[in-house]
Amino acid sequence: MNSRYKVKSMKCNGCVSTVQNALEQPGGSESVSIDLGTAIAEIGGNIDSDEGIEVLTDLGYPASKQD
Repeated sequence: MNSRYKVKSMKCNGCVSTVQNALEQPGGSESVSIDLGTAIAEIGGNIDSDEGIEVLTDLGYPASKQD
């Protein structure tokens, strides 16, 4: 199952790296793909959407679930 998030405040590849590392940490994520241009992060695996949003928001990258 894939989850998609719209991630705000990403401005550079360093931001992308920070977001990717944070999303790889919660249990259940198998892969993480981030497009800086669209600000979309796609996570493969069984990750809790609320947990992903909370992790990113706590890091200063407000996120919302995308369909």
